[in-house]
Amino acid sequence: MKQVAVALTFTLLFLAYSVEAYTMLIPIDYDDDTGEPYVQFDGKRYSLEEDNFLEFVDDTECQVTLALRMPENDELINKKGYIGASR
Repeated sequence: MKQVAVALTFTLLFLAYSVEAYTMLIPIDYDDDTGEPYVQFDGKRYSLEEDNFLEFVDDTECQVTLALRMPENDELINKKGYIGASR
């Protein structure tokens, strides 16, 4: 019985440490009418008019972090770039 309890404990610890947050890059988009930069995440649009570190809990109870920032000059010129995010 003790061996089963130890095995169960190790299994639970393994599962607890297997659930990890992941990081990702979200592409920067530009409004067709105004040219203003923004990112879209989970169906919501976030403006990139100023640097902002946004943290919230999503609908699935996951902690989300978006590192919102103004695009660099070369990103603005080329209309390409990414912001960092984690979930």
